[in-house]
Amino acid sequence: MGEMGMGEEIKCLNSLQIEAICKIIITENTALKKFVLGYSKLSSLEPNLLASALNSLHEVDICLNNLTSGQARALFTAISKGTKLRKLSIKGRSLSCVGSDLLATAINKLEEVNLPKLKESQMDAIVLTLAFRPLFKLKSLNVKGTDLLQVHPDLLARAVNNLEEATLGSTKTAMTKEQIEALLNNI
Repeated sequence: MGEMGMGEEIKCLNSLQIEAICKIIITENTALKKFVLGYSKLSSLEPNLLASALNSLHEVDICLNNLTSGQARALFTAISKGTKLRKLSIKGRSLSCVGSDLLATAINKLEEVNLPKLKESQMDAIVLTLAFRPLFKLKSLNVKGTDLLQVHPDLLARAVNNLEEATLGSTKTAMTKEQIEALLNNI
């Protein structure tokens, strides 16, 4: 209950359907807490409408759809200003259009984040925020697919050890020996 999204019988929603859902989320007292938008057509939606609606929910999973740069920036801007959102998963979409500081500020207002491959500057900002800002909500970070080779081992270790759960690598990325040692030494 309270969950809507992709199932075997629902392959995608069109932009008019999503717009109608977003308007009700914003204007009415919705029971919806989790929204999975898989394979849906988002590109024609007004960025602030989508951001405002998603920011009003507890959990959002945006996978393999055409989220625009403007929509991504609007979403992370809205989150950074305050949110009900606790869990955010974005798969199959580059977030290179979102500024590093904005991304780091926004994800630290959430509890659980699953993001696609990030730019080095974005990962640096996230690691610095997690390592040195004592007040953040983030408990779980999944950046599988992000190249971590250039992240300073001690900063990475400090940041990861401030989390309850971290997913950092995949078969396509690697960590240096120094990063692994620093992580293990800080446990």
